[in-house]
Amino acid sequence: MKTAIRTTVNKSENKDFNLMYIQILVPRYGGHRYLEVTGTITFQQTVGEDSWYGMNFEIRTSEIKKLEKFTKLARFISKNTDYNVQPDELKKLIGADEHVFFEHDFIPVSKNGENLYKVIVREGHYTSLVAKDEKAAQKELKKLNIANSTLEFDKEIVL
Repeated sequence: MKTAIRTTVNKSENKDFNLMYIQILVPRYGGHRYLEVTGTITFQQTVGEDSWYGMNFEIRTSEIKKLEKFTKLARFISKNTDYNVQPDELKKLIGADEHVFFEHDFIPVSKNGENLYKVIVREGHYTSLVAKDEKAAQKELKKLNIANSTLEFDKEIVL
């Protein structure tokens, strides 16, 4: 199992608890290139302690298929862990593929150091591609089969 996720931690300054959010990412628009959050697994931590507790599942979607997919993941986690599971153990169990939010899209952490290219159609920014170099980007662009499109280097991905 491989699961696209994004992890954020809210460290408390005036409260007694830190919160961790493991967002479960799924394809939007029916393809694999763009991801969106379908649900979140939350943990709580007492400030000053090392362990996390209070795992909770939250989902917000209007699509039954995404609800079913998240429920299947939650059942798998429930069946293979207990209330003491730590976030790192959970991530290993679900085959977490960590992402970050970069330039309006979720980008895998594994793409750090690669390049972001704009796909230009009719003098406008149509979409973006991530590739290690221009040759690889041209190959990806060819697969997309977008008529009269060109590539424009945007920036290096630095996470």
